[in-house]
Amino acid sequence: MPNTAIVEYTDLYRLDANRKLDSKTRSLLGQYMTPTPIARFMSSFFDNYEGSDIRLIDPGAGVGTLTASFIEEFIRRQSNLRHIHVIAYEIDSVMLDYLNSTIQNSHVLCRNSKIDLNTDIICEDFIKYGVTLLANELFNNKEIGESFTHVIMNPPYKKISSTSDWPSTCELYQPKVEESGKIT
Repeated sequence: MPNTAIVEYTDLYRLDANRKLDSKTRSLLGQYMTPTPIARFMSSFFDNYEGSDIRLIDPGAGVGTLTASFIEEFIRRQSNLRHIHVIAYEIDSVMLDYLNSTIQNSHVLCRNSKIDLNTDIICEDFIKYGVTLLANELFNNKEIGESFTHVIMNPPYKKISSTSDWPSTCELYQPKVEESGKIT
């Protein structure tokens, strides 16, 4: 595997997974499989990060295209980056083998770049879990021991039904905007 080709591999995984996905499940979950050019474009929008440690969350990882493009982008531009910790959420079992392969390829790329990569794949509904994170400050959460420097995601591509669990779950988080513009 060339040093910066993991996103091309994920594009092959994306195409193969698309053939295996049930269209009803895909619609139900609002799945959108991000093509490589879009993933790279999205990753290019991140500001430069001067820290040596990155904690990335990918709330709907799919085959891992967005995570892989993020890792490639930050390896390409960071001189003092030493550690990346990725937490990837995915609830569709069809995606998990592909996601694991993407993570393995990412480990090789990071090892070749002298960057320590830790990864956690969580097979849980991020929307339900995310409410807890948001209520406890996603980017500065000391109470549950997790905080993130970066997030990469596509929005869910579906309308959330009023009869689903998600609206009642989301009611638990009632954000307030302070005069300074800070969301609490």
